[in-house]
Amino acid sequence: MQRSQNAVNFNDIFTVETGSDSNEPKRYSYLDDSPVFGTNYYRLKQIDIDGSMSFSKIVAAKWDFQSEIIFPNPVTDKRFVIDGVSGEIIRAILSDINNRSIPVKLDKSGESVTATLAESMASGVYFLQIQTSTKSISKKIVVQ
Repeated sequence: MQRSQNAVNFNDIFTVETGSDSNEPKRYSYLDDSPVFGTNYYRLKQIDIDGSMSFSKIVAAKWDFQSEIIFPNPVTDKRFVIDGVSGEIIRAILSDINNRSIPVKLDKSGESVTATLAESMASGVYFLQIQTSTKSISKKIVVQ
């Protein structure tokens, strides 16, 4: 298997030696554990016993994993920051384990959101749901 960032220059990332000449179908699988951010292009390269090579159709897979990071978590001073929040915030709900809504003040600057909780907020586990113009975010928050 080969991977490329531009669909032109490919590098081998996985190889299987079959060791036999067979007309029997075989199944192989591979999980790319280090994709690059953005679009990854993949293709299969087959080398036959006579040395001839052939390539499969190129397949694109977008890797846009952007995990939102909450810090500090556990929250110790009724304030925390969420990094990696893209888009405009449309709705935000903070709820306790009994699904009761809890007031939270959010201030967004770039892709960072600073959340301020009420001073009277009890310690415990809470769930924050943020809907932005580009994605939905759900995070568990522990307040000490």
